[in-house]
Amino acid sequence: MRLRDLKGFGPKSEEILAEVDIHSVEDFMAIDPFELYRRLKLKVKGTGLNSIYAIIGAREAKHW
Repeated sequence: MRLRDLKGFGPKSEEILAEVDIHSVEDFMAIDPFELYRRLKLKVKGTGLNSIYAIIGAREAKHW
């Protein structure tokens, strides 16, 4: 399974997550969602509140 296969994610999500060294579903599931959001906020311009909803939704297999 690829990151883009998670609910609510796509190819752009994979690109963005790669910017904070998340390259696999295993990497994504291993990190605390709020820590991931913090990293995205610091590194990826335009990261907004919807990002945390998408992260949690993808972890729970629910579209945000």
